[in-house]
Amino acid sequence: MDRIEFIECNIVAGVAEITPELAETILNNNNDGNRPLKKDHIKMLTDSIKRGEWMLNGESIAFSETGRLLDGQHRLTACVNSGKSFKTIVIQGIEDDSAFGTIDIGKPRSVTDLMSLKGLPKAPLFAAIAKQHKAWIETEEENRHKFTLATRKYTERNIALHGEKYVSVILPAFEAAQKLGRKSAAIGFAALLILDTAMDDGEEFFGELESIWKNECSPEPQSPTFVLHKLICEEEHIFRPAKMTFLAALTIKAFNAHLKKEQIKKLLWQPTEGFPSVEG
Repeated sequence: MDRIEFIECNIVAGVAEITPELAETILNNNNDGNRPLKKDHIKMLTDSIKRGEWMLNGESIAFSETGRLLDGQHRLTACVNSGKSFKTIVIQGIEDDSAFGTIDIGKPRSVTDLMSLKGLPKAPLFAAIAKQHKAWIETEEENRHKFTLATRKYTERNIALHGEKYVSVILPAFEAAQKLGRKSAAIGFAALLILDTAMDDGEEFFGELESIWKNECSPEPQSPTFVLHKLICEEEHIFRPAKMTFLAALTIKAFNAHLKKEQIKKLLWQPTEGFPSVEG
């Protein structure tokens, strides 16, 4: 950093606390000709600010020398919607309003990029399991029977932070799921709940499922692992996003039957039953 030489200019930068009132004033008076708002992105930012997850990370609210807002309308809108203040870097005095067209044209870091920076697996499957686990622990215990996968949206940074915090829980499930023939976040999430509740029995269950996938064993046709494997192989629609909760529930039900050493002919689950609990 010693080699960086700063030059004289009219730009002023510093850290400021943006209140909802100030954010609203800026949006009303300085937000001329900005791009259309993305509602999903605003919701994610709003939820992040409400939960106190927003951190000072170098991203800035930027203004031209004429006072025009060049960057930050989504964060400011989220601030207004959340009703909470946040700290950010503010840059004022960018000389040319035409700089507006050059902002946000670079490719942003993906969640897998952020995972890699934190020393976590740079794998979409790990990120997907982390996302579902975050939704799970944010669901009150009395409502977990109503849990559905893939319905909540989070910022990529929030998912990466969650993956870092709960890596000891997520990593075993990720490793178990990625060894299977079909890498599914639904199976990975079920593995997370299973291994977190009954590690030894869960490792045996997924080890047997892996062996079936690799044709390394000849299981009983009515063993829970074989019935689950057959279902996954024969019903391609089960990997559609709308079926994620269904697949996770069936995986847990197969494990529960495996734990009881039951022989089964078919795996069945209806949402009216409630999301199944892992038996341990």
